[in-house]
Amino acid sequence: QIYGDKFSSCGSMGNDASTEAGVSQPKNEAASAVAEDVRSEIEGGAGNSGIRLFLNVYDLDPTSAGFNNWGLKYNNMGLFHTGVEVLDQEYYFGWGDSTFSGVRSNRPRSHGVHFYRETVDMGFSPLTEDEIDDVIQEFWEAWPELDYHPIHRNCTFFSQQLLAALQAPEPFPEWTHGAAAWGKPEWLRPAADYGW
Repeated sequence: QIYGDKFSSCGSMGNDASTEAGVSQPKNEAASAVAEDVRSEIEGGAGNSGIRLFLNVYDLDPTSAGFNNWGLKYNNMGLFHTGVEVLDQEYYFGWGDSTFSGVRSNRPRSHGVHFYRETVDMGFSPLTEDEIDDVIQEFWEAWPELDYHPIHRNCTFFSQQLLAALQAPEPFPEWTHGAAAWGKPEWLRPAADYGW
């Protein structure tokens, strides 16, 4: 299930590193309204057990948002950033030039650079809070920022892997890989690496 279909600014432009865990993010009224709608729907549900998982999707900037709306999304050519929301935090993978972890977090739907677009409900994880913390710690150690690659090891690939590790029951929305997926064939890898 998808919530929202509009983009809105989620804070001031800046370096991804500014959204690391523990750094507060600017409040966004549109994103907050969507979050409240989602929370109300969850709380109204019955018979569910486990911890809820969401995939939050962002347009990279206003220009890419226009192209995504124009039709790139529906042709699997969109340009998106994604983060996994679990236990009231949103985790994503970002680039850097060090061996420190590239796993970062921010308040859900409040990335400091990209523009919130929509939320995809990924169902309930059967893991406990402690088990989820262990998974996130494993990813923290296994995803150094220096390993980021815009085609082969990016934020959408990270989100897909993290949701799988959290045992999300819903299938990952492949459209979020967008244009990056077109560069995945091995015969295109040299060109992608050269450009990066």
